[in-house]
Amino acid sequence: MVVIDLGDVLVRTVADAQYAALAELTGVPALRWAAAADGTGLVAALEEGRIGFPAFAADLLSRAGAADPLPLADVEEAWNRVVDGLDDRVASAAAPLTRQGRLLLASNTSPPHFARIQRLLVAAGIDAPACLSYEIGHRKPDDAFFRALADTDARVGAGAVFIDDRAEHIAAARRHGLTAHHHRDPEATAAYLHSLAS
Repeated sequence: MVVIDLGDVLVRTVADAQYAALAELTGVPALRWAAAADGTGLVAALEEGRIGFPAFAADLLSRAGAADPLPLADVEEAWNRVVDGLDDRVASAAAPLTRQGRLLLASNTSPPHFARIQRLLVAAGIDAPACLSYEIGHRKPDDAFFRALADTDARVGAGAVFIDDRAEHIAAARRHGLTAHHHRDPEATAAYLHSLAS
């Protein structure tokens, strides 16, 4: 079994693009949006499923001091700007693992992000089960997230491979007995995935 992260591994992201998009819509500076979301625990609440996106959006608009309300669809579209697309090299190397039934997606994410990412993955031939923070109520590197991985698929354990771009997630995976590959370069990760699929 291969467990792979989404953001900055399978999926390219543009750092803080969501805040720039919200700033463009409202005139409120991007740094204020970032402070309202990241500096308050609001993103963690969304990614852990403690609040839904409508409540998140309302709270975010209020905390950032937006003078006028925005339609929820506009907030969602801006929030999804962080998702730039699939990394085609990594995605094409992961696709054979999907066909073999050996791929599990694992991500700290929100419902709007995953909905967008899932459409991209399916178009690339990657239709794999997922362990998502907002569904299980925990984010990596929490131990509870890794226990949920094992609950999602019994093959996650000794012999499973975990691929992520964050050092603290790699360390947590190793503490849970997983072989961990620290993603730093798409070419190297694609080559590693090809070796696992053969």
